[in-house]
Amino acid sequence: MNNCFKYVQNPENHAVALRLFRAADGSACGDVTGPMSNDTYAEQCDVVELVRCQTLDDAFAAGIRMANKNDTDLVISGNSELWLSKWGVLEQPAILTLASVRR
Repeated sequence: MNNCFKYVQNPENHAVALRLFRAADGSACGDVTGPMSNDTYAEQCDVVELVRCQTLDDAFAAGIRMANKNDTDLVISGNSELWLSKWGVLEQPAILTLASVRR
């Protein structure tokens, strides 16, 4: 069974998010943001933990760890073309067209 992950353009402050991007040198990178797990900051949605990683695999692993630590899902943002299929299925949001809205 494949793991499914949701792609979002703008992650919520309380979400654990893996952002995929290309660095200035063209290498594929990722960083992870999410809520602090420290109970002192539990009520502050604007307090985040940031893990900046050099490789996609390291960033993905850090995102999974942070999501597990915070008992929440990992969402994906940034350049979806950098998603590695070995991680599972990346669910893209449905694109609404004017024709689909009129139905």
